[in-house]
Amino acid sequence: MAGRILSKPQVEINGTIFSVVPNSLKVVYGMGVKDIKTQSQGGESHTTVTSHNIEEAVGQISFEVFVEEINVNALLDLYELNNSSNLEASFSNPSEGISGTMKNASFINDSEYNFTSDGKVEVQLKGDPIKRG
Repeated sequence: MAGRILSKPQVEINGTIFSVVPNSLKVVYGMGVKDIKTQSQGGESHTTVTSHNIEEAVGQISFEVFVEEINVNALLDLYELNNSSNLEASFSNPSEGISGTMKNASFINDSEYNFTSDGKVEVQLKGDPIKRG
């Protein structure tokens, strides 16, 4: 079976659906990283110790949208809401069967709105590790 690439995604933040600039969606599932170290047992003997660094277990969703009135207003409303509560962000592409949800999300950038004929704005959120499906 041939693989398929997630090429036509949608992003939803607290019920607001965004049309995403093609090829701009990036996701970090937040599974954390493994730290692998060696410890000495004297002489030539040693063992390996593995630990899970949960400080790195943070999900991230980033994407771009075009600077349209509907997108700017929706993002500004969500930024204001995020000042008093966390958000829920999800991405999906139903025709390709890939989706995920991140709870307790917050914006991590102060978006720069490029008001030009082809202007885009990058949106970045971090939160709980992303749950598939």
